[in-house]
Amino acid sequence: MRLKIVSTNGTLVDTEVEEVVVPVKDGEVGILPHHAPYTGVVKGGLCKFKLSENKDDFLTQWDYAVVSVWD
Repeated sequence: MRLKIVSTNGTLVDTEVEEVVVPVKDGEVGILPHHAPYTGVVKGGLCKFKLSENKDDFLTQWDYAVVSVWD
């Protein structure tokens, strides 16, 4: 599935992923393929996602690539 993270400064991530975990107001939201479309406000923290292919563009934590997001 396609993950696109956009901030006021531009696109942070635009890549194919297998799974996404994002921090939200009440904890975290996990999104898997074939999930209903999800649009929401992310709170500050780490957005974690499993890449469909290995890429060296992202810092990794365990099996997840991570991007720091702040509100």
